[in-house]
Amino acid sequence: AADALQPGRDYTLIEPAVATTAPPGSIEVVEVFGYSCGACAALQPHIDAWKPGLPDDVVFRYQPAAFGGAWDLYADAAHAPVFVAVHSERRSIESVEDIAALFAEHGADPQEFLAAMNAMSTHARLARAKQTVQAYGSTGTPELVINGRYRIGARQAGSHARMLEIANRLIERERAAAAVR
Repeated sequence: AADALQPGRDYTLIEPAVATTAPPGSIEVVEVFGYSCGACAALQPHIDAWKPGLPDDVVFRYQPAAFGGAWDLYADAAHAPVFVAVHSERRSIESVEDIAALFAEHGADPQEFLAAMNAMSTHARLARAKQTVQAYGSTGTPELVINGRYRIGARQAGSHARMLEIANRLIERERAAAAVR
């Protein structure tokens, strides 16, 4: 069934493939997302329901799409509280100080948070995130990247269910390919 998928229609082939951060023998699934993205917020409940059923050899991670501007402000923040604040509570988060205030509501020390956000290591992670998203060829969110080889866009898939169905089939394809190697 996985062979019935077609590049360009169901997914985009990433050439060259991007190295994964998953342990050897694992299949990496990455969600490229943005906290200010309404489609990403709408996809999140589907991802939350899908992730627990992923096979043990699948490693899932989030990759913030740091496209610049407001995207960069959210790139190193925690997941659920930011989606809730931006999309459910409709809060305006326009600065690092706004994010620090949000995290203070969840028990973080605002000064420690600001120090972490301004740390060189945070800036280095943000630069790597930009490079990775660029290497994936991402131009929008949300997208799923399977093993650094296949990119599935939300618009391309047509629905959240179809996006996850394609991801499942590409995971199977990667597992089968690894068994032959």
